[in-house]
Amino acid sequence: MFLLIKMKKVLDHDIDSVFKKSPRPHEAFLDWEKFQECYKSDVKKSFNSNKSNNIKLLQIFGTSHFLSAWLIKNPAEADTFFSSPYLSKPKDASVIKKEIKNLLQKSPSSLEALCTYKYREYLRLTLKDLNGTSQEEILSELSALCYLLLQTINHLTYEESVAKWGKPTNEYGHECAYHALAMGKLGGMEINYSSDVDLIAFIENEFDYGGKYSTKEFFSRHFQNLTHTLQTRTENGFFYRVDWDLRPQGRDGALIQTKLSMETYYETVGANWERQAYIKAAPCLGDQKLGEDFLETMTAFVYRKHLDWVSIQEVQSIKQKINTATKSTGKIYNVKLGLGGIREIEFFIQAFLLIYGGRIPSLRHRNSLKALASLVESKLLGNEDAKHLRESYLFLRKLEHRLQMVDEAQTHDLHLSPQSLGEAARSMGYMHDSLEEASFHFQQDLQKATQRNHEIYNRLFADDAPTTVPARFTKRPIDIPLYHYRDSMNELSFAPKNLEENLDALRIFKKNHIAEIIKLERFKGISRKTMAFKLSLLAEAIAQKGLELSFELLKPIYGVPQYLQNNVSPKPSELVAMGMGKFGGFELGYGSDLDLIFIYSEEGETTGPKIISNQEFFARLAQKFIFVLSVTTRQGFAYKVDTELRPSGKQGLLVTSFHQFMEYQKNASQIWERQALLRAHPMIGPAAFNRFVMENIKVLLFNQKYPESIKDEMNRLRMRVEKELAHESKNEIDFKLGCGGIMDIEFLLQYLQLICGHEYAALRTQNTFEGLDRLLELNLLKNQTEALLLKEAYTFYRSFEAKVFLKKELSVHRLKINDPDMEEIALNMGFKNAHDCWQALQLYRDQVRSTYNKILT
Repeated sequence: MFLLIKMKKVLDHDIDSVFKKSPRPHEAFLDWEKFQECYKSDVKKSFNSNKSNNIKLLQIFGTSHFLSAWLIKNPAEADTFFSSPYLSKPKDASVIKKEIKNLLQKSPSSLEALCTYKYREYLRLTLKDLNGTSQEEILSELSALCYLLLQTINHLTYEESVAKWGKPTNEYGHECAYHALAMGKLGGMEINYSSDVDLIAFIENEFDYGGKYSTKEFFSRHFQNLTHTLQTRTENGFFYRVDWDLRPQGRDGALIQTKLSMETYYETVGANWERQAYIKAAPCLGDQKLGEDFLETMTAFVYRKHLDWVSIQEVQSIKQKINTATKSTGKIYNVKLGLGGIREIEFFIQAFLLIYGGRIPSLRHRNSLKALASLVESKLLGNEDAKHLRESYLFLRKLEHRLQMVDEAQTHDLHLSPQSLGEAARSMGYMHDSLEEASFHFQQDLQKATQRNHEIYNRLFADDAPTTVPARFTKRPIDIPLYHYRDSMNELSFAPKNLEENLDALRIFKKNHIAEIIKLERFKGISRKTMAFKLSLLAEAIAQKGLELSFELLKPIYGVPQYLQNNVSPKPSELVAMGMGKFGGFELGYGSDLDLIFIYSEEGETTGPKIISNQEFFARLAQKFIFVLSVTTRQGFAYKVDTELRPSGKQGLLVTSFHQFMEYQKNASQIWERQALLRAHPMIGPAAFNRFVMENIKVLLFNQKYPESIKDEMNRLRMRVEKELAHESKNEIDFKLGCGGIMDIEFLLQYLQLICGHEYAALRTQNTFEGLDRLLELNLLKNQTEALLLKEAYTFYRSFEAKVFLKKELSVHRLKINDPDMEEIALNMGFKNAHDCWQALQLYRDQVRSTYNKILT
C-alpha cells in the first residue's frame, strides 16, 4: 500500500496511466526507477518523460524484462533512439544495410557494436509493435535485420577463417564457392523476436587445396565458428541461436556437403517432410548464385506435377506426432504447436503447395501470408476461410511475440492461470478498465480463433479412406492416390518354418493387389506414370519381404556376415539390391521382370556354425532370394529376376563388393553400362548404405563431361538390338525394340542425360516419364514439338503395352497386323477399331524415329 501511495506522488497522470495498463505494473515501476537513476548517473541530467515520444518508452517497462534490463544498462540509448524517423514508418533492408555499413566504419569492436545495434533495433521494433504497427511489417523488419546481421557476421568470420587456414580453392585454383540456405521462418521472412535461425550449408565441391584442411573441413570449421559467435552470450547479449538439424540425415549427417551430394540425397531418399521444409528455403549466406542454382534444381523435388495424396497424409501424420509430443495439461496452451495454433495454419497452407505447386507456379511463396493469398487467387480456398486464417495467424504471431519479448526466450507457452492470462491480455492491448474483463475478452478471441482454425485444418483431412481424395482437392484433374504397400506388407505374417506357405503368401499378396490396380485401368483420369509407380511400389514391398525371408533361411546355418572395423570391433556387412531398368525407374509394367544387381559393403566372414566369406554368403543370399521370388508354386510365381546388368554380365559374379563394383565402373565399364546406371535405384537395403552407394553412382555418372561422340556407340548398340532382336517385317512390328519404338525414346533420353546431366541436375532422374518432362522444361531439344511428341509417344506405348498384357495375360511387344485381339485392345485404348489404333501406332513410330535420327545419327 505504501508503495502505491509513493507511486502516485512520483508519477504524473500520463505515466500513471501507462503503468496502470502495463502487464506487470509493479515490475514496471521498479524498472522505471532503476532506469531513471542510471540515466541521471550516465547522462548527468534527468530523463524528460513529458516528450510525446518519450512517454512511449514507458511501455517497455513491465512488458519486456530483457529490454528494460538493456535500457537500464545502456540508458544513453534512450536519447539517440528517439531521433529515429522509423518509429512511425517502415525501415526497409537497404536502410538497415547502410546503417550496418556505417557502424562498421566507425567501430573498432565490430561484433560488440553489431550486438548493440541488434538490441537498439529490437527496442525500436518492440515500441512499434506495442503501438499498433502491423505484424506483417514487424515480421518483415525482424527478418531483414536478421538476414543482414547474419551476412555481416558471416563475412567477418570468413575473413578470420581464411587468415587462419588459407583461402579454400577448387581444383581450378578459384576460390571455392559455398552457401548456407535460410530455412523455416527466416526463409519465409517471418522470424520471431526469439526464433532459432535454421540453416543448411553446402559447398561447390570437396578439394584438398593445400591449406591446413580440405574445402569440406574448412567450411565445417568456419560454420562451427560462426555458430559459436552468433550464440555466445556476452554482457551485451547475443545474436541468434542457430539450428542445423534440417540438413540431410539431421544431426547424424555431415555439417557440410557438396552441392552434388545434396542433390543426390534429395533425388534418392528425400522425405516428404523435407519437401515441406524446402517450401521456405531461401538463399542467405555466401555465393548467392550457388544458392539460387541449388534451389532451382530443388524445384522438381518440392513441387511435383501430379496430385500426391500420400504427401498430404504425411503432413497430417507429422502434425499428429507433434500433437502427441506437445504437453497439454490443461494449464498451458502452446501458441505454436497447440490445436488451432500457428503450425496448423502453416501445415494447412503447405499441404496445398505440395499438392498444387507443381502445376500452379504462382502458389510457390515462401511467406505464409503471401501463399495464403495465392490460394484465394487460384480459387483453391474460399475468401471467408482465407480471411479467418490470415487474421488468426497475425493474432497468434502477435501473441507469440508478446510471450517472447518478456525474456527474449524461445517460448510459445501461454500459461492459463488468471495472472498469466491477465498479463497476456494487457500485453496484447486489451485495455478494459478491469484486468478480469480484459482477460475475459482476450480468452474469447483466442478460443474463437483457434477453434475455427482447427475446424478448417480438420476439413483438409476429412476423408481418411486410402483410395479417396478429399472433396476440396477434386476441383482439378487428379490421379488416384498411391498406396503404401510396405504398410500392408507389414500385416502379412509368415508361417514359422513352412517355406511353401510363406512363398504362397507372397504370391497371394501380389495377386490381390494387382487385381486392385487393374480395376483402376477403367479410370481415364489416372496417369500411366501413376499406374507404373503403383506396380513398382508393390514389387519393392514384395522384394523387401522376400529378401527378409531369404536371410532368415540362411541365418541359422551361416550366422551374420561381419567385418572388422579398425581391426578391433566387428560390424555387420550390408547388402543393397539395386533396382535397374524399369524397376529402378519406378515404371514397371504388369508383366515386367525385376532387373537387379547386388552390392555388399565389406569383405569378411560369417559368425554362424558354418563360417563362410561374406562374398559367398551374399551370393547364397541372392540365389535364395531369386528362388523365393521366381520359383513356381501352386499360386504361381511372384516375379522373375534378371541380374544380367551386373558387372561383366552373365560371366560376372552374382554379388559384388562396393569396392569391386566402383573399380569396375570407373575402369572397365562400357557406355551401355553407364546407360544402365542412369536408372539404378536402391530398392532394398539399409538406408545409410543405400545413400552411400547412390551418391557414388551419381558422382560417377555426372562429375564428368561425356564427349558427344558417345552417340556413335549408343546408336551402334541401338541398331544392333533392332536388327538382332526386333525381327520386324511388313506384317509384324515390335513397339518396344523395333524402329521408332520404346527403346528409341529411352536411348534418346539417356544420351541427353549423359551429355547434359553434368550441367542440369534436373535431368538426373531414373524415371523416364519424369526425364521426358524435364526435357520439355529445360528446352534441351530446342524444338518443343519434338519433346512433346516423345512424351506422348512414350505414354502411348506404355499404355498400349499394359492393354496388350491384360488381354493376352503375358508380356508381349511383337504383334502381327492381323492379330485377332487387336479389336478389343483398340477399344480399351479408346479407338473405334483396330485400324485406327494401328495407324496411331505407326504414326508415333515414324515420328519417334525421325527425332531419333536427328539427334543420334
